[in-house]
Amino acid sequence: MPPKADLVGEVDLRWIDVYSLRGEARFDLVRGNMKMFACFGRLFLFVLMILPQAVAAQSLKETLIRFGLQGNWAVNCHTQASPDNDHATFVMTSDDKARSTFKFGPKYDPFVNTIVSAQLIDGDPSQIRLKQFTNFNETEELIIRIKEGKFQTFYKISNGKILVKDGTTAMNGREAFWHERCN
Repeated sequence: MPPKADLVGEVDLRWIDVYSLRGEARFDLVRGNMKMFACFGRLFLFVLMILPQAVAAQSLKETLIRFGLQGNWAVNCHTQASPDNDHATFVMTSDDKARSTFKFGPKYDPFVNTIVSAQLIDGDPSQIRLKQFTNFNETEELIIRIKEGKFQTFYKISNGKILVKDGTTAMNGREAFWHERCN
């Protein structure tokens, strides 16, 4: 038991030294800081897990708007949809996803795709990389470019098969269609 000292008198330093040598005061301070860091660490990890999902939900819409892809497009807006004049529509859905619909005329079912991600390539507002799921249960990745107010599928791979490369279709070697904005 440490000797009592008056409020103005000397304190027996042996007891302070012994107390600090045992590390009790220091240990409590470190343990308290460790609890605080553990709490902040958990909060930081939680934010890291949630933030990408929130950013991804916002960035799909923002990216499509910045790229200017929303709306109606066609090879020739003044003629009816056909296999050589497909009409495309890009819209945002109510669940913060996007949908593209390609129509090839009355004899064909439309291709309806759910766009799940969109990213400008190297920040360039003239090229965008899309990942989408088709109504045929296929996963597609494509690069679309805009030039002089028209868009072209520059690269497209569907379930591992290249359909368009460097703006040329693999099926017939023709240049992929350029679509003009209709609205």
